[in-house]
Amino acid sequence: MSPASAGLNWGILTTGGITGAIVGALRHAERSSLLAIASRDQSRASKYADEAAIARAYGSYDELLEDPDIDVVYVPLPNALHGEWVMRALSQGKHVLCEKPLVTSVSELDNIRTMASASDLVVIEAFMSLHHPQAGIVKKMIANGDIGTPRIAQAWFGYTLEDDPGNVRLNSGLHGGSFWDVGVYPNSMLVFLLDGPPMSVMATRVDGASGVDVSFVGQMQFPGDLVAQIWSSFCTPFHQMVRVIGDQGTIEVPEPWMPGMRTRTELGKDSVVAVTSASGERAEVVVPAQNPFLCEVEEMERCVLDGKHPAISLEISRHFVSSAVALQQSARTAARVVLGTQ
Repeated sequence: MSPASAGLNWGILTTGGITGAIVGALRHAERSSLLAIASRDQSRASKYADEAAIARAYGSYDELLEDPDIDVVYVPLPNALHGEWVMRALSQGKHVLCEKPLVTSVSELDNIRTMASASDLVVIEAFMSLHHPQAGIVKKMIANGDIGTPRIAQAWFGYTLEDDPGNVRLNSGLHGGSFWDVGVYPNSMLVFLLDGPPMSVMATRVDGASGVDVSFVGQMQFPGDLVAQIWSSFCTPFHQMVRVIGDQGTIEVPEPWMPGMRTRTELGKDSVVAVTSASGERAEVVVPAQNPFLCEVEEMERCVLDGKHPAISLEISRHFVSSAVALQQSARTAARVVLGTQ
């Protein structure tokens, strides 16, 4: 790779979805530049490139991957397409930042991990909440014993999604549903904070007209008699929270998923982590507002240019997907699932 003083040229597959968040983050990155964007339609790609001042526009994803000047590819495609296009990017020698969930099966994760290792390429799952410093602060609090021994953990994420047949989040063929859309945030956060994966899980789901889950609730059993609960929904007002309860206190994270942001591209106010002792004394840790999407970009810079090991490695992503797959299996079968047996 080029010297650490050099930068990274990025390409983005698709003009839709969450693309704007990474485009905005790349504008502020010191060692990254957005070189190209691709769409399945050349006119759409060209229009987006003109409006966003992107130098190159491609009418197919493969054309972008074949560009020798691109170092990193960002993949924000529908969930079911992640595995295929991450593998294609790796085959062209590109590092990859892929939106969550990286994949929806353990076998896909293992294939990506094998290929990335053989090619000495970096693949990072784009959980912006886990790359923001707030997640590391909470994890350190738990490890330091600030709330004693953790006993119960909870995390949730829900919002109202209109019943639109054209929305990919409601498309079962593209691995839609509330769990794969926003339930993966609570799942990944608790697996990260509690040094998962869990030993076993149980889950239930409520399906909508399109066949995807519109509400999902899961319970996870971790070592040390630690129980965790997660839920997600398309049928509620917006709500979010992470809570870890120990035998000596409680940690609450009111803004766990996009801390410090007013919108996907605009900084907001500082976020707060609250710690309440068993006696009721409350303390707050203020986390300065930072763009979590920029945190992802800067993590890629450190890994590729400086040789840093990813904070959210593919090994950790494997824990995320193994617990997610187990939760899905439990919801389908209405039975407890022991990880490693599914």
